[in-house]
Amino acid sequence: MTWDGAGVRAALRDAGYAPDDAVAVAVTRRGRLGVHAQGRTSAGSAFTADTVTYAASLAKQVTAAGVALLVRDGVLDTRDRLARWIPTLPGWADSVRLDHLLHHTAALPGDAELVARVPELRTRWTTPGVLAALAGVRDLEREPGAEHAYNNAGYVCLAEVVERASGEPFTTFAARRLLEPTGMASSRFWAGPRKEPPGLAPSDSPSSEPGATSWLSLGDGGLWTTAGDLARWNVALLRDDLGIARIVEQTGRLDDGTALPAAWGFSVRDRGGELVHTAGGNVPGVTGTVRRVPGHDVSLTVLTRTDGVERVLAATEALLDLALTAER
Repeated sequence: MTWDGAGVRAALRDAGYAPDDAVAVAVTRRGRLGVHAQGRTSAGSAFTADTVTYAASLAKQVTAAGVALLVRDGVLDTRDRLARWIPTLPGWADSVRLDHLLHHTAALPGDAELVARVPELRTRWTTPGVLAALAGVRDLEREPGAEHAYNNAGYVCLAEVVERASGEPFTTFAARRLLEPTGMASSRFWAGPRKEPPGLAPSDSPSSEPGATSWLSLGDGGLWTTAGDLARWNVALLRDDLGIARIVEQTGRLDDGTALPAAWGFSVRDRGGELVHTAGGNVPGVTGTVRRVPGHDVSLTVLTRTDGVERVLAATEALLDLALTAER
């Protein structure tokens, strides 16, 4: 597919990216892929659309899709109480439903409170550490379902629920039912013990600096992928290859009926009269965004080994304009 390289370079430059910044852009139109990449990794190799990188919170949409598969199969129900699947959590887990977790309305503690309870999370953010911190929470500060507040721990819980409900490790389930069927051959979920999956160097990890956090939880993150694979994921969702579009595109509501933009691991927003599915992720050293426009069968992925949420968002908006203009 023809992709305006000059236009892409201009959009990245205007957003504040230098030519040597590691940035990969992948656009799809009606399933056809176009890519642009620039810069080099910290090890000196070219950064491409096939370079494996930690995806941070972009993993949440994949985790939610795993829940959706089990809902479709009748194994899970969004009204299930968290206590049913993780009975070791305190009594408040009986008031938290899976839909609360999916749409960020569960009122679970934020990252800072969890780190205060389990200081090891500061340097090794892991599923066991997050669950241990939650186990020490006596009461929730708010009623579940009353307020929307973005939360990582809820998606750690969802991955644990998928693991227990499916009867196999989340990493295995994700590979077998999510990554392989969507053609994401270079992608995997990774929970350690090393910072980075086999085949990658420590310098490939966003946490390669001394004292930096090792991101080893599953659900809220844990996905290592490429811009090209994320583009394949986008195409699979746009074409409903997994048979779950009807489920994952449902936006949530507070318990009082107030509508939310949060769908299943991504948001649904109006952009000039077009519905756009949006997701993003960032940790120090990595930023990324995904946009899907079902009405045009267009998607955009931007994955960088740089900091700066504002500039990745600025680049994403300009690049999406470019993709939609070319599509017309």
